Amino acid sequence: MTTAQSEATGAAAPSGARLLALLLGVLVVGGYLAHAWIYVEQINDDAYVSFRYAQNLAEGRGPYFNTGEPLEGYNNFLFMLQMSAAIAIFGPDEAPFVAKLLGIDGGVGAILAAWLLASLWLCSVPVLRPHAFALGWIAGGLVAVNAAFAMQSMTGLGTVQYAALLALGLVLLQGAWMRDRWYGAGVLFALALLSRPESVLILAAIWLARWRVGEFRFAGRGLLLDSAIVGGTFVAYLAFRFLAYDGQLISSAFYARLGGIDGRIEIGYLADFIRRHLGGIFAIFGLLPLLAGTHRQRRNVLPATLALAAGALALIFSGSDGEVGYRFLVPYAPIWAAAATFGVGLTGTRIKPMPRLGTFAVGILLMAAIWLTQLPTAQYYDGYVTLRANGFQRGHRALAAWLQQVAEPGDSVAVLDPGVIGFNCMDLRVRDLSGVHDPEIGPRAEPLVLHPAGVSEATRALAARVLADRPAFLVIVNVAPWEQAGVNPGMQMDPAKVRRLTTLEEAIVHTPLFAAHYDRPRPAPRTANTLEAMTALLGAEAIFMHDYPGRFYMLTVYRYHE
Repeated sequence: MTTAQSEATGAAAPSGARLLALLLGVLVVGGYLAHAWIYVEQINDDAYVSFRYAQNLAEGRGPYFNTGEPLEGYNNFLFMLQMSAAIAIFGPDEAPFVAKLLGIDGGVGAILAAWLLASLWLCSVPVLRPHAFALGWIAGGLVAVNAAFAMQSMTGLGTVQYAALLALGLVLLQGAWMRDRWYGAGVLFALALLSRPESVLILAAIWLARWRVGEFRFAGRGLLLDSAIVGGTFVAYLAFRFLAYDGQLISSAFYARLGGIDGRIEIGYLADFIRRHLGGIFAIFGLLPLLAGTHRQRRNVLPATLALAAGALALIFSGSDGEVGYRFLVPYAPIWAAAATFGVGLTGTRIKPMPRLGTFAVGILLMAAIWLTQLPTAQYYDGYVTLRANGFQRGHRALAAWLQQVAEPGDSVAVLDPGVIGFNCMDLRVRDLSGVHDPEIGPRAEPLVLHPAGVSEATRALAARVLADRPAFLVIVNVAPWEQAGVNPGMQMDPAKVRRLTTLEEAIVHTPLFAAHYDRPRPAPRTANTLEAMTALLGAEAIFMHDYPGRFYMLTVYRYHE
């Protein structure tokens, strides 16, 4: 029997350790569910974008945002397919609930994967082996207390499902190494490949690690089989993209991320995530197995370590976005948690004469450190989710209901955030001003700049192209600070202090076509309230207010007139 096999089939855990593992598992999973429930109101417009693609597919119109426009504007193919099946079975009204349910399922799966991965690694430490599956719940706890992970579980985007697939794939890979048999890691890695485009880089890093540790010498058949499954899936997916999206091999949503938003520096984004959600300096526990472990222990964690490095590299290369909650880093939190727990175990063994108790103590302290360091951020998330939920309700959803009453089937509406409006107005052609879902606008040649200071000639040309299509409705997002947004019923807003959200919208409102066919300024009625007065002064048909921290987004709707 090999050393790895002896680790996997070592002395059975005492009954007390098994009971402790069960109790800890119930506690961790229950804690995660309670934590995620805090963010149950979470609404992400991108989720509704996926729902629109899914509903069009479910109803036989193809996986398109607008019927007949072959553009892939989503990054979660597998999740979109699941939502399409859910809509076909339960109807579109249940899509948000099903998406959140899938998110919770993925979160529980990711926690279980972190626990199993950490437990298998801890089996390589003889003194900890009898209690490895109890100590492994430290990893589950590190994921459960992560506020960003809990928040992303409720976005309806499949983010934590992708996290679960990656981590569970590593679990099956580790099991295959320990028992010298194939467990199907390639199947889960193939599903991860269908979940996010950057997974190509992550899987390449894992395969590099498998080659580096010489897997082909002791489990070569499994490596070949996994490679065939992942490679075949990749080729089939590219073929589907080529046929369904007129040769477009890369999602336009990926182009939208290039360079980030508003000049964001991605290394700073990564550093903030580590500081806020991995305990800052305590994140080093995730590297301890590679730095202080034995040769076999370093070999075991190498795929996970390179996967973490590739995740950071993918972020720096492809960019993040302007959304709160670090959704492009959250998928790697369970892998880090497993590695950190292994590092905790290696640290705990130095605490004599009670290494197992020492490991638990260090693990609890690490969880407490993460909870305390992220507490201000978690409190912000809580308020942010509630505020944005109210904003979507009286902003985008109210606008969608208004369009359902005044628009004719087939009318076009141009809007910056098209998800909620598009999903609730399936009979309208929705033009996405960001260009992600519109073949005539995007992919954009330059970043979408928020809070513009100036407008480039390229953006002016793009604005002219948008209006050349004469959309029946045009939604311009104006930004008003709290003190100018009518917080008090009698307060008046100064139109001069209202500004457009993006450079493209700034360019649109200064085009001759806008002045000729959309802008209808008029005196405000004497009896008008603040919103009615602003609607008149801005020459719009209607305004819907979307709450946002520190300001209001005014969804200002213009209608085409001859």
